[in-house]
Amino acid sequence: MLMTRDEVQKDLVQKALDTRDANGRMRCTIEAITGLGKTFISFHLIRDLQPKTVLFLAETELREQNIRDDIIKYAEIFGYNIFAKHK
Repeated sequence: MLMTRDEVQKDLVQKALDTRDANGRMRCTIEAITGLGKTFISFHLIRDLQPKTVLFLAETELREQNIRDDIIKYAEIFGYNIFAKHK
């Protein structure tokens, strides 16, 4: 049975959360096909983990703008501004 994009995202978020050690630290790599929503997966993890510091690296100015646009889109869809506490 095929999974929807939302189901795959939730599964990958949970698998990433499952990598946390006894101190709550998490280290993982999300590998997924183009268009699956890796940026939103990272936003879900930021929302769930509430880290003190968040660093996004963008390889081009266009990609930086895409990430900024996705932050707004995420807030519109999920009603949560992931960076409200990270300014």
